[in-house]
Amino acid sequence: MKIPELPPYEDRRLSALEATQLLDTPPEERFDRITRIASHLFEVPVALVSLVDKNRQWFKSCYGLGVRETARNISFCGHAILGPDAFVVENAQNDERFSDNPLVTGEPSIRFYAGAPLEDRFGNRLGTLCLIDRKPRTFSDQDRHNLRDLADMVEREFQYQELGSYYGERARALNILNEIALDNDDGESRRVQRALETANRFLGTDTAIVSDITDQTYTIRWHHERRPSTLHDGLSLPLDHTYCSMALEQGEVLAISHTARSRYRNHPCYQAFGLESYLAAPIWLDDRIVGTLNFSSEQPHRPAFTESEKMFVTLLARWVATILERHQSEQMKSRFISTVSNELQAPLDSISRSLDQILEGAINGLPDKTYNLLKSARRDTNQIRKLVNELLDKES
Repeated sequence: MKIPELPPYEDRRLSALEATQLLDTPPEERFDRITRIASHLFEVPVALVSLVDKNRQWFKSCYGLGVRETARNISFCGHAILGPDAFVVENAQNDERFSDNPLVTGEPSIRFYAGAPLEDRFGNRLGTLCLIDRKPRTFSDQDRHNLRDLADMVEREFQYQELGSYYGERARALNILNEIALDNDDGESRRVQRALETANRFLGTDTAIVSDITDQTYTIRWHHERRPSTLHDGLSLPLDHTYCSMALEQGEVLAISHTARSRYRNHPCYQAFGLESYLAAPIWLDDRIVGTLNFSSEQPHRPAFTESEKMFVTLLARWVATILERHQSEQMKSRFISTVSNELQAPLDSISRSLDQILEGAINGLPDKTYNLLKSARRDTNQIRKLVNELLDKES
């Protein structure tokens, strides 16, 4: 028996399969209708929509078969997804690849098999629409064409499923972002904390962090965790010891759904922290990256992070940037007022004391006009001093 080989980019294919959210779901008439038609059209007892998972083939629709899955290493469909065209075995007993296969020597006693690969819109072969007979038979070019037509109908249902999930998730993401933007209660820190908590729930992640990046230092500005940890605001780490360094390498959103299966599996930060899923977007201010917004978990993200989730984190990072920009502006304003006020206060005090001394010591030696001008100057000086003191009180 020949065990089916793994196709190229198997990790990507499995992630795409998970993203369909079809595995282990109840039967649906939209698929059962196609397998019924296939069974009657080709006059075979069994027709299946088979999805080839990591260690099994699972049947989304199974007409004429009493089981919902079999092992992948004995499957015919595992062979069928290795090529773009229909995979046909006209007599399995005479085929050295399958003659001693348990599905041939035992139930369902396969003799004939024909499977057309089912692809998603990115070309990932997720499974097959397949036909099974308990007796040998031939399969003409017209038969192959007809099977492909039915397989195209299954693929169209995959696309409808994907579009429905895409637009539903995108609408939910935008609604959450709108709620976050409209939340004006409390100060900036509390608002960001609530936003991180909400985002963690939406993404199904455990930890959310807004980081500051200064030179080669990574500092946690705000964070939220669904589980207790040792993290705290203000914690600093060398940048190259963090997942953030990977996000900065590409300068845009970074999504790792399963680190152990990714090209980052040998990165030092994975060896140190063991986070299996990570989603991050850079925070830009004045055309430079000042930090990251990142979400992570110790478990793989199933299914893989979607385009809607990546969009969500990118837009939320822009909202955080506006918070930081406003905070930065307020700090600059405070420093300006404090500096100017302090610069004014000392000379005003000196002028006020000098005027007091002149007025108190020279009441009878000054012309009335000069005396009144000095009194007016002292009054104006005291008024300015009062305003400066009020500004300082507000800032403190």
